[in-house]
Amino acid sequence: MTEVVFEREHESTRLIDVLPDPRAATVEIKPGAMVRIVDVPAALEAVSLPETVSFDLAIEVTDDRCAWNDDTFRVVADAGTTTVEKTDVNPDATIEIGALSQLLVGARSVSRVVRTDRLSVTGSDAADALDSAFTRQDVFLREGF
Repeated sequence: MTEVVFEREHESTRLIDVLPDPRAATVEIKPGAMVRIVDVPAALEAVSLPETVSFDLAIEVTDDRCAWNDDTFRVVADAGTTTVEKTDVNPDATIEIGALSQLLVGARSVSRVVRTDRLSVTGSDAADALDSAFTRQDVFLREGF
């Protein structure tokens, strides 16, 4: 066999670890499909959350491209409905826009984004609330560009 192509490596699959001579392998990583939130309130309000998810958090979003997103938002989820408004209170969580985009579509888990230092959370209650809202799931893009 001369070539093996993975469209997306699963987190639990590490092919390089099972090769008899890993140095003989040529590994090339290419970016896949990308997603970006351009309107934080509209995006968060458009997501359907389970009826059981309930929280009231202040989330600071950092966005160096869209000034209207670079702010702190009060996000209230209750009975399947989410409302978002700008606020001046101290944030319960701070997240980069790219990481929030990944959470929104399920590409990454809250714990994984925290480990990459792109999300900081003030306490376990805020982390649990975010984890209940943004569950990790396999993401498939049906459209070709």
